[in-house]
Amino acid sequence: MKSTSHGEYLTRITKGGFVNCFLVRDDDGFTLVDTMLPKSEKGILEAAESLGAPIVRIALTHAHQDHAGSVDALNLAHAWRGPGGATDGRWLLHPAFPK
Repeated sequence: MKSTSHGEYLTRITKGGFVNCFLVRDDDGFTLVDTMLPKSEKGILEAAESLGAPIVRIALTHAHQDHAGSVDALNLAHAWRGPGGATDGRWLLHPAFPK
């Protein structure tokens, strides 16, 4: 994975030159926009750590696997909770997303 900073508040993480996610810096840490393909969580977490802040929120643009593929692994690794205490990312996703 490759990380590219675009100013003080935005970092793009790319995998294979065609799948991207973004870290948006805020006062309390990063908002991660999209989670890339499944099994991308390690590289995403390493990128955030190298930039010196935790990921505190996840925002998904849509439910395709190249955008939401690692949401469950990231949620479980950090015990982020959704509505009603949900422990996986499926509450964020369209019902057609594979389970």
